[in-house]
Amino acid sequence: MGRSQRKELEIRLATLLAHLLQRMYVNMPDCFNGWENTIRGQRLQIEVLLNNYPSLKSYWDGHFSDAWRFALKHTRKEYQSKGFTFPNEWESGRDINSILDIDFWA
Repeated sequence: MGRSQRKELEIRLATLLAHLLQRMYVNMPDCFNGWENTIRGQRLQIEVLLNNYPSLKSYWDGHFSDAWRFALKHTRKEYQSKGFTFPNEWESGRDINSILDIDFWA
C-alpha cells in the first residue's frame, strides 16, 4: 500500500464526513439530495479502495481523527455566517461499517 492510497482514503473520508455533517446539521432541504448523492459516491469509492487495498483498514482508526478535523474545519468555515453549529467530536460510530452503511440523519 502506497502513500497515494492512504492520501486518497483520507481525502475521501474527509469529504464524506463533511457531507454527512451538512446533511445532519444544515437545515437546507433543497441541498439534501446533492449531499446524499455525494455521500453515496464517496462511500462507494471508499469501499472500492478498501476492497483493492485491504491493508488500508488498519489505517482507518489512526487517521479518522485527522479526516474529521479537516471536514469539521471546512464545513464550519462554509456555514459560519449562516448560523449553523456542528459538534466538536464525531458523535456516532467511527468504525468502517458504521461510516459506510448508516444514514445518520434518518
